Amino acid sequence: MWMRCTTCACEFVDGLLYFLCYEDVPEEPAEGGDGEGKGETVAIGNMVRMWSIGQWVQTQPEPVTDDIYEWVLCWVPQAQYHRLLCLGGEEPTACSATDCLLGALFSQQSPVESPSPETT
Repeated sequence: MWMRCTTCACEFVDGLLYFLCYEDVPEEPAEGGDGEGKGETVAIGNMVRMWSIGQWVQTQPEPVTDDIYEWVLCWVPQAQYHRLLCLGGEEPTACSATDCLLGALFSQQSPVESPSPETT
């Protein structure tokens, strides 16, 4: 599986960096077919590009280590991609991807309580 992150749409929000990435994944067999639950088959090797927004979370060297030698001796830092949301197979514009990211981040926040009647 191949994952590529584009640098054209990254957002820095509250000290965290989010990336717009795509991943080439095998195409699912088509639904439908002969009515017996057997879908049409797709030729092996067909890939689809799935777009997502997520974060790269550093794993090596340990991000919170005080040992400067771990950083100096590490040629290539290691990280994992944590997908926040999947955007589908069509490449989004930077503007629409940013709107999706902000919508997802705002939906994760706890709602603000409305003022009580005594304080208004």
